Amino acid sequence: MTFVRVEQPRDAVALVTLDRPERKNPLTFESYAELRDTFRSLVYARQVKAVVIAGAGGNFSSGGDVHEIIGPLTAPAEHGASATDAFHLVIPSLPGHGFSGKPTETGWDPVRIAWAWVDTTVEMNSPMPRHATTKGSAIR
Repeated sequence: MTFVRVEQPRDAVALVTLDRPERKNPLTFESYAELRDTFRSLVYARQVKAVVIAGAGGNFSSGGDVHEIIGPLTAPAEHGASATDAFHLVIPSLPGHGFSGKPTETGWDPVRIAWAWVDTTVEMNSPMPRHATTKGSAIR
C-alpha cells in the first residue's frame, strides 16, 4: 500500500503528501519506511531545493495508527516477532479529554497532571523513563 504521494507542483519544489485521508493520514511502520525512502531519494534529486509536507483530505496526520503500531509494540509475538521485543506502553490522557472522564475536583493544572503520570509509572514499577509532556512544553 502506498501512503505517500510525491509531486513537483513548481520548479525546485517537491510536495510530499501523506495520502490516507480516509483514516486522517495516520503513521504506521510502513508509512515511516516509505517516508524514509522518499526523503532519501529526494536527497539526490538535484532539481529539488525545497520540500513541502502536507496531508490529504484536510488533515495533516492523526499521528501514530493505534491499530497498526500499538499491537506490534505491546504484543510482538502475535505479529511475528519475539515476545522479548515487547515493552510496557502507558498512554495517558489529560483529565476530561481523550479516554479520561471529567475530573471530580478542581486543581488539575499541568504540573499536577505531570505528577499524576509520574506517580502512575512509579506505582506500576515501570522501568521506563518518567517524563510527561503536553500543551507544548507546559508539563515536564
